[in-house]
Amino acid sequence: MPYALGVICYGWHEAAAVLVRDGEVIAAAEEERFSRQKFDPNFPEQAIAFCLNHAGISSRDLSAIGYGFDPRRRLGSKALHLVRYFPASMQLVTKRGKLLQRMNQIEGELRDRLDFTGKIYRLNHHLCHAASTFFASPFDRAAILTLDGAGDWESCWWGVGENASIEQFNAIDWPQSLGHLYAAFTEYLGFKPFSDEYKVMGLAPYGEAKYGDRFADILYPTPTGYHLNLDYFQFQTGHFPRYGSKLIETFGQPLHDSGNEIPTHYCNVAASLQAQLETVIFHMARLATEKADSRNLCLAGGVAMNSVANGKIVAKGLVDRLYIPPCASDAGVALGAAYLAHLYSMEHLKRHPVQSAQLGPEYGDEAISSAIQNAGLQAEAIDEPAKVAAGLIATGKVIGWFQGRMEFGPRALGHRSILADPRGREVQRRVNVQIKFRE
Repeated sequence: MPYALGVICYGWHEAAAVLVRDGEVIAAAEEERFSRQKFDPNFPEQAIAFCLNHAGISSRDLSAIGYGFDPRRRLGSKALHLVRYFPASMQLVTKRGKLLQRMNQIEGELRDRLDFTGKIYRLNHHLCHAASTFFASPFDRAAILTLDGAGDWESCWWGVGENASIEQFNAIDWPQSLGHLYAAFTEYLGFKPFSDEYKVMGLAPYGEAKYGDRFADILYPTPTGYHLNLDYFQFQTGHFPRYGSKLIETFGQPLHDSGNEIPTHYCNVAASLQAQLETVIFHMARLATEKADSRNLCLAGGVAMNSVANGKIVAKGLVDRLYIPPCASDAGVALGAAYLAHLYSMEHLKRHPVQSAQLGPEYGDEAISSAIQNAGLQAEAIDEPAKVAAGLIATGKVIGWFQGRMEFGPRALGHRSILADPRGREVQRRVNVQIKFRE
């Protein structure tokens, strides 16, 4: 059977590898799960090895490899951006130069590391996002919307998928970026950008969207998409912090200690940010579905991990059916790259909906016992682990639950999860402070 491998690395986020066989996903994993380096962006050597070993094949059995970036795209637009913001924009060159060089050399690296002589495709980042959600969906036809920080000079992409084809309608270029907007406010609120955006989403319900008028000047829908007022930011030149002096003038000094109790003002900023982001996402969903003439919508990209906004897309009746893959962030680009590499090399794609995130490695009793012994711990085999775990949880204990294949994507979905009784505030504090090491 034909196999295709998808790879993503050297970007802002986690590296990953995905293997498809005759269009069906059979193995997928992020490199961070092996290296234990959060958001590890380096070459996914261990993730690739897992995928091949799981299938019992070597690289010589692959029909093609897809790579989820093509840095040669839009060179003219990139040059114009550097000139427009020169000399401040040279920070972009110095900060990203080495990674861009490695992206450009990816074909040679893949051939050398994997001893691979077949076809290698450098693929449009957002097209890979689109493929990762539509080809994995159960829909014969659907609108597709991808929203993220940046990829191959685009931050937003929309089009339509039908059967085994995808058509682009339009795209919005970086630095008009919803992902970088949210990252800048994540930094302003004292959290780690491109990591802690979920904390800002979680902070928003503690405040009120009182600053709607101010955010309407920062970000607003347009007939052809949306507009981000870059006067409030400096990420467009690669400088830190990502927010600028105008944002400080508008909302006050940034919060530097988010680990303690957060003042109401900053909760209101988070609530207003989330509300305005939702306004734009709903607008983009309408644009995409109306143009596609379909009430099915497929979402992908880092911004599509905003589960609060996603839920409201359905609740508001903007679509009939919504599909978002468990790997909507950059790891999912490897999934799209695998699909496209298979499609381009075999000239067809037999679609198999992805209905489970359980695509990573699994370990038997012998391997688990060995790991426990190597850690200097003791273990007891039990007949009814669910019953025992439920009893422990009811008495306030926190459970580390480990079973089956590892999930692909950032969501803990019951195979690598921390379980606790949500009724007690003390349990919440213990999980956050002692286990998750977060606010």
